[in-house]
Amino acid sequence: MASFRMDCVLEWDGILSDPMTLTVNVIPDGPDHRGAGSFAMPTRFIGTAMRCEAPVRAIAHDGSGFDLTVHRFDMTTGIAYFRTLGALPVEGRRSA
Repeated sequence: MASFRMDCVLEWDGILSDPMTLTVNVIPDGPDHRGAGSFAMPTRFIGTAMRCEAPVRAIAHDGSGFDLTVHRFDMTTGIAYFRTLGALPVEGRRSA
């Protein structure tokens, strides 16, 4: 399975994370690609994670991005597990 890394911020329900590097495992899906992965949940997102069903937006420094949905949050480790929504912008991204 291929993967790529993206320097980005996450935007969730109007709240921005600190800059981070997100690693996305790419899953080929016909002409498009989808992905999955995990990240350390920023503390400021914890309340949002408990009450919000809106997607998270990963925004790269060049302004490109994609939406993802957190399908599981491990409160013990602070890790959020996600799946992407829609096609991924994989061209020009650095491999993980």
